[in-house]
Amino acid sequence: MELITIISCIILMVMPIFMLIDDRAKKQAEEEERKAELERIRATEERRRKAEEERRIKEGKNMWQKTNRHVGSTYENRPNPMLTRVFYDSSYACPFCGKPMYKTVFPVGREYPIKVNMSGTAGNAYMKRVFTCPDCRYFATAAISRLSDGTIYEKKVTSNDEYNRLLNALSLAGTTQGRPD
Repeated sequence: MELITIISCIILMVMPIFMLIDDRAKKQAEEEERKAELERIRATEERRRKAEEERRIKEGKNMWQKTNRHVGSTYENRPNPMLTRVFYDSSYACPFCGKPMYKTVFPVGREYPIKVNMSGTAGNAYMKRVFTCPDCRYFATAAISRLSDGTIYEKKVTSNDEYNRLLNALSLAGTTQGRPD
């Protein structure tokens, strides 16, 4: 009888530990299931985003256009010379509104890749510098050497959200330090 009482006491003492272990295992399994679901959602969203980007490229909507446009200089000063932590005042004027544009520089070896539309076909270009006018939601980069050379790649976006997405992406890669070229 005493042995049964001792075994019963041991079982009663150990039972909460097993229940706690079981609860922890269930919570861990639920957490892993939530993480897996989030990863599935993220992967689905990434596939959707890539498909949308490919569609926009095929339609020519997400590409920079190669144009012959002269971008002049300005010496007007702005009250705030920084647009972001890496976009700063430049000496070029926006070809649409005439205000000074901001620029950022991409380090040597880390030029920023863009898709460009060259005579109806898609191609790649690598930006050394990019200029922007936030008022016109306009971006430009030199196709040869300088904006004033007259051949540029440009992109004018239609919405503030699209402008801010592109500006943020460029800001992550850009710097305020100059280049030798």
